[in-house]
Amino acid sequence: MNRGGVLTCASQEDGKRIWQLRLEGSFSGSPVIGGDHLFIFNEEGKGFVVHLGANKGEIVGTHALGETI
Repeated sequence: MNRGGVLTCASQEDGKRIWQLRLEGSFSGSPVIGGDHLFIFNEEGKGFVVHLGANKGEIVGTHALGETI
């Protein structure tokens, strides 16, 4: 995840990009992985749940806290 909201999945073996997914907002916090989902909040307090699929990532949920994080 970069500060601009681009989440990249890469191969552990050779580092080649498998897929990318753009999330809304600026990010500076650390994401958390649980099972096959990634949980991350942007700086405006909007949270994203991303299913980490083998071929693509998919946003499966969002929630706005209404506060800056």
